[in-house]
Amino acid sequence: MFQKILIAEDHDSTHIGIKSAIDELKISNAHFVKHCDEAFLKIKRAIHDQEPFELLITDLSFNPVQPTDKIKSGEELMNAIRKEKINISILVFSVEDKPLIIKKLLDKYDVSGYITKSRHDSRELKKAIENISKGKKYISPEIEQKIHLQRENYVLEDIDFEILQLLCNGYNQDEISDYLKEKEVVPNSKSSIEKKLKTLKEEFQAKSNIELVVILQGLGLLKN
Repeated sequence: MFQKILIAEDHDSTHIGIKSAIDELKISNAHFVKHCDEAFLKIKRAIHDQEPFELLITDLSFNPVQPTDKIKSGEELMNAIRKEKINISILVFSVEDKPLIIKKLLDKYDVSGYITKSRHDSRELKKAIENISKGKKYISPEIEQKIHLQRENYVLEDIDFEILQLLCNGYNQDEISDYLKEKEVVPNSKSSIEKKLKTLKEEFQAKSNIELVVILQGLGLLKN
């Protein structure tokens, strides 16, 4: 079982369920923080002190407190951790239940567990922590089912998100091509962009690029 864990969660009411689970598991060294910047600093400080955290439990959405906050979401926190190759297990605890978004997080950040907030928070948190401590991944059953239904579907890659977000921001295909070339992102030719957009429109049953953007915004995969 884990000896030292960190919980990044800014809602006090959620702390109750988490605390109940960790108390049942007899984890005495548990630290709560309400901001992602603070979480990242604590993780790095613990490594410096040679007393690293073994598990991070984090929400995805946080209320920004100060304009100076550098890390504003759970995904940004996970990105910062993985960029520095910090060895820590990550359990996401969120209301987000869209399978495409969750699959992206699981794959991109090597997340060890994902559970949704519900009335059974404490019970499922305990089960997730126990599994992860044994080197097993744990996904909420309802989330696992949703992901299973998506498995045969098209898997969005980083380049897909890049092209779609640029399209959402008003770039035309020539401008997207120029942007990708400038950033040295490949593939970046206009023909490869057209091919990707055609495939995406077929996958999401969109008749136009505009409709594709609207559909993906509705799924929460693109920012407005």
